[in-house]
Amino acid sequence: MDAQGTLEALTLLGLPRATAAAYLSLLGGAAPQAAEADRLVTLGLAAHAGAVLLPVPPEAALALLTHERAAELARARIAVRNAHEHPAPSGLAETLTGQVMRERSKQAEREAVSLIRYLDSPPHYAASKPNREEMANLARGVRYQGIYAAGSLLLPGYLRGNIIPAIEAGEQARMLPSLPVKVKVVDDEVAFVSQTIAETADMRAMLMVRPGSLLSALVGLVDQCWAAGWPFYRPGSPLCADDRVLLALLIADAHEDRIAEELGVGRRTLYNRLEVLMTRAGAVSRFQLASRAVTLKWI
Repeated sequence: MDAQGTLEALTLLGLPRATAAAYLSLLGGAAPQAAEADRLVTLGLAAHAGAVLLPVPPEAALALLTHERAAELARARIAVRNAHEHPAPSGLAETLTGQVMRERSKQAEREAVSLIRYLDSPPHYAASKPNREEMANLARGVRYQGIYAAGSLLLPGYLRGNIIPAIEAGEQARMLPSLPVKVKVVDDEVAFVSQTIAETADMRAMLMVRPGSLLSALVGLVDQCWAAGWPFYRPGSPLCADDRVLLALLIADAHEDRIAEELGVGRRTLYNRLEVLMTRAGAVSRFQLASRAVTLKWI
């Protein structure tokens, strides 16, 4: 399912009961009502009850969404593994190590013309501070699309210090529970593939991929992850900065202690914040709070 389908499903889950017309009005009313209703029914996320469009139970809907994403990521992992087992011809891929890998990656980023897309997951070697090249590129009009693994949001200081400043400066960002590989694609002309956590224990290295079948596969992988990703932070949200961070970590399935640590508050204060947000959103559970946050354009 793509991000639009996810948004539609979460919007409906935030409503106790709704006619197709009422549901469509929350999405902007741009598409035919029958098509929107049939889309959710086909996806298994809603059912007709006369004129009323009813969401399936949240547990079943969440299981379906999770299954869809797991299948997409499984296909992506197979594509990446096949690419590693059948290396590109000489000259189309180069293994970089040491200082060279950082210099080549940064140089390509500085020379970007229009678009940089990347999959971000641990481990991270840089400090929790904004990427200087990205901030400079955003200022001169280069677009960024970042897909983050939930593990990135859970690293102490990384959400506030690195991710949020980039989003506030113009980066488009989405999140997935996990990612099959770390990769940065510059202008669809070159890609840099970093090691996974398991591989990092052996040696630090990076694969630089030039135009060819492997680059095309990586671009397709990034496209697939972007389509499957969830929104988690909206700069124009009416919420305060701390509440936006709280929601982002909640969507990343962070433990209560981790959220409290990031906000610099105790558990009781955190519970009070959650209760206020749930009341404000008209939600009766944390899952419904996440769905209502999408409907209300908090994220």
